[in-house]
Amino acid sequence: MNKDASVKRRAISDRFIRLILGRLENAKQVRRTLPGQGRLHIDRPLPFLCVYRRPPRRADVGTDRLVTSEASYLIAPGEARARSAVASLVHEVARTLGTQFGAFLVLEVWSSAEETPNHLEDLTPRFRVFTRKGDDPGSVADTLEEALSRVKLRRRAAEVELVQAARVSPDRCDPLLSAQAAKKLRCSVLGLEVRPVYRDPANGTPYPIVLREIRRGLSRALKRTFYEFTRTR
Repeated sequence: MNKDASVKRRAISDRFIRLILGRLENAKQVRRTLPGQGRLHIDRPLPFLCVYRRPPRRADVGTDRLVTSEASYLIAPGEARARSAVASLVHEVARTLGTQFGAFLVLEVWSSAEETPNHLEDLTPRFRVFTRKGDDPGSVADTLEEALSRVKLRRRAAEVELVQAARVSPDRCDPLLSAQAAKKLRCSVLGLEVRPVYRDPANGTPYPIVLREIRRGLSRALKRTFYEFTRTR
């Protein structure tokens, strides 16, 4: 199979989305490769999806690893030409699983553009939790904020900020779901911005041990958040 045919086969087409929904409706797991080194991984029908979109204009080494510990995640291209298809995929997954569970949570993770000259001297983890302005973040956002505050790196406790914003999405990316669509789907949307202390700001090389520690701490926080959402919603 040539390269063009392989890319076409993995494209996020309407047919591809129907195949995904068919598996979810039959309580089957999903393992699918997407264009742009993307991946859709859903162990079983669950009321949440953790999303990471690769930035279109900058390298972002290591950030995709922050979601791959979760039972339900999507790694997708962030280029403008892919945004509509990615949004459609997320919308339909939220609709299908939200119908099964009565509610759904989309949590998108991205890295901040922060670069620190004396990076190795300041490895303090920093997180910003975004909720849509006008929404009631409730216990789920509070749980995420509190769980992230427990993340430590080399004895440095994480700094966490809870932010209400008009848009919950990475810089230069449209939101995955509009406020109207999210409300109709009974879908909560949270954003999580992570300071990329897990890589060298000068050349983008990852620090394997730091990345592993951040990934482990973040995974614990996300699992507590998903549990709280499942318990309360």
